[in-house]
Amino acid sequence: MHSINDILNNIKTKKIELDNLLKSNLLLAYKLIFEQFPHIKSFSFVGYTPYFMDGDPCVFGLNGDIYKINGEVFEDWAESNPNWKEFTDLVIDVNNLFESEIQKLGEGEYIVSYINNNVNIKVEYYDHE
Repeated sequence: MHSINDILNNIKTKKIELDNLLKSNLLLAYKLIFEQFPHIKSFSFVGYTPYFMDGDPCVFGLNGDIYKINGEVFEDWAESNPNWKEFTDLVIDVNNLFESEIQKLGEGEYIVSYINNNVNIKVEYYDHE
């Protein structure tokens, strides 16, 4: 017979395993995106946790847009890159699928995540204040 502590410990272990699996798959997905689009060396996007929602829960969300590509503001970069939509759609699909993992990258009201083609992720934090 199992005790409640056995069950809780098993769940904790499984959650850690799942978190590790999700994080490694997020990094693999970014790596494959860079392989598919070798001319792209880096991109960034914005995540946001509101500090006030008029009584509703304050829940992390992604802006949905790419903020910068190869250090350029997205709109400027897209003007000279005809396959921009294919790239951005793919990144947005990956980000939406792994949103909970992206949230774990950093704490703060705003986070800007920069990912380079070595799949190094740098997160900057911004607050409303």
